[in-house]
Amino acid sequence: MRKNPTILLAVCLFAVFSGLLCLFVAALGRHPSVLDSVVVGREITSVAAGTPDDTRISFILPRLDDGRLVGSDELPPPPYLLNIWGSWCDACHVEHSYLIQLQKRIPIIGINWPAGNRDERENALAFLAAKGDPYTLVLTDPRARLIIDLGVYGAPETFLVGADGKILIRHAGALGPRVWEKKFVPLIVH
Repeated sequence: MRKNPTILLAVCLFAVFSGLLCLFVAALGRHPSVLDSVVVGREITSVAAGTPDDTRISFILPRLDDGRLVGSDELPPPPYLLNIWGSWCDACHVEHSYLIQLQKRIPIIGINWPAGNRDERENALAFLAAKGDPYTLVLTDPRARLIIDLGVYGAPETFLVGADGKILIRHAGALGPRVWEKKFVPLIVH
């Protein structure tokens, strides 16, 4: 008995359509900018502790201002924020005034991301001189190694490093009062 190729094609198309519909329904209710973080629970650790692994992140990066190398073991005691930013980033300009206010509550480590902009160092220094510097320390990641280790896909992104040195949360997008109070404050209080 020979099967009709039209019926077989229709069944295959129906199966593909059903699968796509299931994926669509599963994604409903999720905001498109929300992606699971690969680093929540990982520890920012001393460079001397050895090679990073699945549970630890360590780094040595140059300071934005003078190029002096700073290791992850030289960061202030936690809790603190790691804020990935660039002068080229419009949303970074938006969040900057809030970071100026927030620096009074928690240390903020700025990680400047050149993202291929060869004038980024000069632009970033001018940006901070003109708008104020909310950062306890500003490092730059010219090769995007830390950016990759953190799973960053755009700027700005902000990570809360808890009292135990572990990353508690990642927020993609501009940080503002509502996000701070809703997502970050409950984690700092506990």
